Amino acid sequence: MMKKVVIAGFIVCLFVVSAFPVHAADHEEKSFPPDPEDDVLDYSGEEPVSTDKRPNIDIIDITYLKESKKVTLTLTVKGVIENRGDINDEESFNFVSYMLSLYTLDHSYTILYINNKYNFTIDDEEVGELTDFRYAGSTLTVIFDLKNKDETYAGLDAATMEMSLSGAYTDDFYDYPEELAVSISAPSTGKVGQSISFSATVSGGTSYEYVWDFNEDSITDSAEKTTTYTYQQEGTYTVSLIVNDTSTGNIGYDESTITITASGTSGGSSDKKSDGSGFLPFIILVVVIVVAGIAVVVYVMRR
Repeated sequence: MMKKVVIAGFIVCLFVVSAFPVHAADHEEKSFPPDPEDDVLDYSGEEPVSTDKRPNIDIIDITYLKESKKVTLTLTVKGVIENRGDINDEESFNFVSYMLSLYTLDHSYTILYINNKYNFTIDDEEVGELTDFRYAGSTLTVIFDLKNKDETYAGLDAATMEMSLSGAYTDDFYDYPEELAVSISAPSTGKVGQSISFSATVSGGTSYEYVWDFNEDSITDSAEKTTTYTYQQEGTYTVSLIVNDTSTGNIGYDESTITITASGTSGGSSDKKSDGSGFLPFIILVVVIVVAGIAVVVYVMRR
């Protein structure tokens, strides 16, 4: 259940939040703790139980390599990669499938592999071909390009399944960095040409790397905890902040909105506050008119 919640969170948030900033090294490699062997779940009975009878879908290792935009994912099982079934037959009850999903703070990439064919989706929409896919013995390798080379790793999962009339078997693996608590302190409005201050509050880690994006262009504008930014055009902007704990790889995210208006005058009106100097002559004039009116009334009554 926790896995499903986390996946949904990334799809609806990171994958909900439409303009997350991105920042990562051109080369990034991850290895994960080995997945336990013989932990395939057998659903043929009333309750799922672990079994060692399906080594062809028993995940034991996952790797991730990013080189600029190119990502290479590998999935290794205890037995051998089995090719059976039809990826285009949704009602088939005789297939073996292998699925790899990569999540960044901008997009989700999913590859479903069945019998030497695959379905590749980005943000749940089917796209073109992978750069490469292949299998050798127990390892399946898929290679594809990210939409942006600076996308930040946010998580990864894998799922395998064997389905037939005799039963159903599954195994899974997932990796998600723990989340840092991040919040942005910033004004909600500002002026064109004004230097505006932004600051971050973070907890849950020890050594932080800050990635600010002030104008939704997916380019890092600052790497400081407290910083300033000057907008050159009017508009409403989403300010985004990613914080990475460099000692653990844990990440956190926050965003805020700021509306920038023109400085100076617009439409004949001024943004300057009145100091009251123009109000005094008006009061004097009113007093003179009132006194004069009273004098006229008194003069008429005496006559």
